Amino acid sequence: MEKSTQSEEFQLERQKIENQNSDGIVENPKWEKNFKGGHSEKYGDSDFLTVVASLLLKSEIQPMQRKHSSKEPVRRENVTLKKRNKKRKVSRRTARKKKKRREITKFSAAELSHPTAVVDKRPEVLAGVILPVFGDRPFTVHQVAPALEKAVDEIVTGKLGFWNFKNLTLVYADSQCDIAVAMNKAVIMAERKKVVVFFGPVCDYAVAPVARQAIYWDIPVITAGATAYDFHWGKAKTYRTLTRVGPANIQGLVEFLEDVFLESQWKRLKVIYDSTGQDKILYGFCHLLVEYMHIYLLSAESNITMDHQRLDIQDSPPDIDQVMRKEIGTDHSGE
Repeated sequence: MEKSTQSEEFQLERQKIENQNSDGIVENPKWEKNFKGGHSEKYGDSDFLTVVASLLLKSEIQPMQRKHSSKEPVRRENVTLKKRNKKRKVSRRTARKKKKRREITKFSAAELSHPTAVVDKRPEVLAGVILPVFGDRPFTVHQVAPALEKAVDEIVTGKLGFWNFKNLTLVYADSQCDIAVAMNKAVIMAERKKVVVFFGPVCDYAVAPVARQAIYWDIPVITAGATAYDFHWGKAKTYRTLTRVGPANIQGLVEFLEDVFLESQWKRLKVIYDSTGQDKILYGFCHLLVEYMHIYLLSAESNITMDHQRLDIQDSPPDIDQVMRKEIGTDHSGE
């Protein structure tokens, strides 16, 4: 008799749980008051677990049944609203935000199987370094690489401010101070490696085509070279993405020579130079310097006349004394 009474009370309590709200919460259930020490005094352990399991399953299954139920009638106004939402145009900015949000929250099966692993979804940045490897040039890879690596370390670790990328990797290439080689390396880095910045080239003849093409890639070019007058004159149009960070340039040297001439009240200038002079440091340096001086003095208001003579000392060494007497003579000496 006692067992049948217990069964009837259990059925009433179970019926109360089935009639609960969809959120799975029952206010002051009878079995909760009788729960002491890890089991139910009114019901046995198995009955108590059955009630708890029923409560939990009910809260999980009911929302799914309502969501996928085909018996629930669909109101006419809801159908009209859905059609209206489909016809509504979504702006490009909103579409990009939704796509980015999906990419951030998208995880693979392997990632979900290891919930403790932290997956870094930030992009990785590549920077191209196009510099000569061998030679006595002042800006070779061996001289510049330590400074670049230190700068990368400070950027990635956040010492220089906010950093929102996964990593910054330097991709090196030998320019050989050659026009064709440097341009080929730049094309490979821009099209295949997808670099976001170029460090180098340094040699003027190598950096010129790279800097011209970089404006179409929209990639900045940072170099310690590019000393010719053309880079200064065409900065606003031809070399828009070029930044020169060299410790010295030809423009500063030419301005210094102009100040010396004005202070000494000299009006005539004769320049004799070797066509291959200082090529081991910077290819065509003497020619670039003389060209810069000639263009600068013509555009300046200093009234200094300039003439120059080019010598091929390496191929056919001339008699310097004879050259000086012939080229300078009395026309460029004295006052």
